[in-house]
Amino acid sequence: MAKIEAVLRKPVVKQGDNGCFEVTIGIGWSVDGIVGFITYDSYGEFRF
Repeated sequence: MAKIEAVLRKPVVKQGDNGCFEVTIGIGWSVDGIVGFITYDSYGEFRF
């Protein structure tokens, strides 16, 4: 699993970009699902 995580994190090393593993997506107490990896950049763009 460590190799997969390293490959996913590689494009996120730019300043202003962030990434996180195992993110729960939902509103309030309702859980709609879990995303394996999500990124957010300084332009406000999310990628799953």
